[in-house]
Amino acid sequence: MEYIIVIAILLLIFVIWSLNKKPKINIKDFPADWRILLRKNVQFYDFLSPTGKEKFEYRVLDFLRRYRITGIKTKITDLDKLLVASSGIIPTFNLPKWRYSGLDEIIVFPSQFNLKWQTGKNIKGPKMLGMVGDGIYDGKMWLSKKSLHRGFQNNEDKHNVGIHEFIHLIDKEDGSIDGVPQALIDHSYTIPWMRLVKTKMARKDSDIRKYGMVNEMEFFTVVSEYFFENPAALKKNHPDLYKALKKIFRADPVEFMRGKKRSILGPNEPCVCGSDQKFKYCCGEEHYKK
Repeated sequence: MEYIIVIAILLLIFVIWSLNKKPKINIKDFPADWRILLRKNVQFYDFLSPTGKEKFEYRVLDFLRRYRITGIKTKITDLDKLLVASSGIIPTFNLPKWRYSGLDEIIVFPSQFNLKWQTGKNIKGPKMLGMVGDGIYDGKMWLSKKSLHRGFQNNEDKHNVGIHEFIHLIDKEDGSIDGVPQALIDHSYTIPWMRLVKTKMARKDSDIRKYGMVNEMEFFTVVSEYFFENPAALKKNHPDLYKALKKIFRADPVEFMRGKKRSILGPNEPCVCGSDQKFKYCCGEEHYKK
């Protein structure tokens, strides 16, 4: 009788595992139109090698099957999905096993919103462009679509609300949002990092955005935006801070961006799908029909 019970339990576990098992990601499922959108809107992706682009695309597919993206009073487009995914992938691109374990849904409003989940120009109370949930809202992130898009349109303003909020999640991975991303740094480096943060926050003439001087957790997110948005300026103005963030994110964006320029997706360029045809004769045919 005991054997029958054990077999029944094992069979039940197998059935549950089978039902919850996600199909293997196939990079061939990545839509060619998405490659066009990424090339045009995400500089980080555009600068990657062909192998790097494929790695990024895989991460996008994995991201979108793990986390829901829900629109409130706005329709979620393919570009919205790609920009949300890119916001989470860029800071962790060199951390291939990274997953946002505490996240299940990203909620997108058309523009700024408040804590009553109202949106628009005339809303009352504190107005926000992005927020990470806690308590009863744990596992949620809120973003303003307008600000999300703006963050990828200007790559040198040191501000990207999508990256900002995902940096908060990276910080939160150790259980608290406190400006010390212990999930990414050795315990022995915690005190040197905190000293560096306090030193930088004490400066009155800093070019770091003022919002980063509110507290340590906002400082970490703001300088991380700076690191990924305008790394050359950060390295020049704050070499010690650049060195620290380079260690935290296992990334060197200055070296990565060196000598690179945004590509022009013209009609005679090789098609983004990797075929041997020109863009105008393949995935871009619809764009160049007479």
